[in-house]
Amino acid sequence: MFREWSMSFSLHCCYRFYGRDIRAYEILRGDVKPPEECECLYEVLNSHRKKAEKELVRMAKREALKAASGEIETVKSSFSVRKPLLYL
Repeated sequence: MFREWSMSFSLHCCYRFYGRDIRAYEILRGDVKPPEECECLYEVLNSHRKKAEKELVRMAKREALKAASGEIETVKSSFSVRKPLLYL
């Protein structure tokens, strides 16, 4: 019952947001463009994503330099990177 309610609620939200019936998988696959009203939100999210990517590269370089200089015996990542479901 909860699943049916949540799916119906989700479809209703998508309809209100996009102005037409749309499925979540269509959004995640990038089949539909977000409404223009969301452009500012997507710009902010992309900006933060780019900053996070730069920081991950910086951390990886630092760990590689430590490993190369012999400061640590093996390179063990203190973080893991997961690809987001939705690329903005």
